[in-house]
Amino acid sequence: MGLIWDLLTELKISASHLWFPYELKQFFVTLGRCLLLGSRNETYEGCDLGGLNWQPKSAEVVRELGRAFDRFAAHMRDRTFDASDPFLARCPILFGGAFRLALKDAEKAMRVSNVAHHNERGSNYPQVAQPTPIFEKLTPRSEKKAPYIVTPTKSFPRTETKGFLEEAYEVSGGSDKRRRDATGEFATRLLLSSGRSSEQLHMWVNDFEFSKGGFRAFLRNPATYVAPGDGRTRRDLLWQQYQMLPRTMECGKFHAGFKSPSLNGQDWTEIEWLPGTEEFVRDSYVNYVLNVRGPAMSKRRELGYTDHPFLLVFERSIPHLGVVVGDPYTAGAFAASFRRAVRRYGVRRQLQFFEPAKYLGTTPHGMRHYCGKTWRRLGAEPDEIKRILHHRSILSSLVYSIPEPEDVHDLAERAASRIRNGDLNDNFMRFDTKEQSLHAFAEALLSGRRRSWG
Repeated sequence: MGLIWDLLTELKISASHLWFPYELKQFFVTLGRCLLLGSRNETYEGCDLGGLNWQPKSAEVVRELGRAFDRFAAHMRDRTFDASDPFLARCPILFGGAFRLALKDAEKAMRVSNVAHHNERGSNYPQVAQPTPIFEKLTPRSEKKAPYIVTPTKSFPRTETKGFLEEAYEVSGGSDKRRRDATGEFATRLLLSSGRSSEQLHMWVNDFEFSKGGFRAFLRNPATYVAPGDGRTRRDLLWQQYQMLPRTMECGKFHAGFKSPSLNGQDWTEIEWLPGTEEFVRDSYVNYVLNVRGPAMSKRRELGYTDHPFLLVFERSIPHLGVVVGDPYTAGAFAASFRRAVRRYGVRRQLQFFEPAKYLGTTPHGMRHYCGKTWRRLGAEPDEIKRILHHRSILSSLVYSIPEPEDVHDLAERAASRIRNGDLNDNFMRFDTKEQSLHAFAEALLSGRRRSWG
């Protein structure tokens, strides 16, 4: 506890600094790094920690300190809050953290970036220079890097996409009754935005707008986006109004990733729907908000639970999973729903090779690849695909320019058909037949000229 107090005072931490569990975890990660590596070259949010003068401790000692603190914190958690406690005055949620979990993250970061860590520690920790061969031939064959082979992306089957979006989420019930997996179905239709499946889990109801120009949707950073005229980030708004965290900061089943898509300076970008699908997605949005989300949130409020702004929600409670009606939809629930829909659709259509598999493209990310390839077939250039799919690098967009084997086969068939029909340009290079080649050779001999062959 003395070490924690020294770090709290060195950082001048107040009650408003470590308010979120994510911030407390980062504080403990910094504490773990300082104990393992020493504090001489460590920083925390720009604050130099060299003044602590901590020397490196062994991993065994630090782990034991972590176990001792976690046992003490578990004992203190059940006690009532005491405002006179100097620790809690600086960090009210101090005993709600788990130091051992943060220590694992600190050790993992050290293993992954060991070279970078030695660079940070300066000249007192010299590195061994690695010999560099002058010629590549001097590198042993077994150590040469294998060539990078670019292969086409596996996309959702083109011929089955429309039927899948319309039929796959109709679930058979008892007594021949039919019901729909409405949230899974709408979540799948949102993939026509060419986005990642995790991005839609962060969407709020007001991320969709109706205007004179049509139906518009926006992808916004789940933590740092600031609504015009409000002045608060989504992170602050979620906590102040709903006592919730951005889903990137949540733990457990409600966590959702956000893979740093390319956004503008205000942390948002507009979504481009696949051409021809805007009206389909608009009608699906209206139906979902009015007939699925609305009733689910009403039941949630009747049970005494708070509201929230997330668009996708559970339609019913699942007690054995700890899910309450209206809870934000989870990545695990969507993945399971998508797998069931693929199997259901394959059985109904009697498709022999249609099951959830990455190599078949029948995954949520396969829908993103399908959209990227469709944009390419419609004539979009790689830089346009980069903007539509929110890639940070143009290299990520070039893979959609690689033709599938069946596309190459179709191109060859069309070329062969044009040759057979004589539908060719005048300057098209034609190969001579065997008879034409022999005739030309005979003419060259009779005229005394020699022709080069081979």
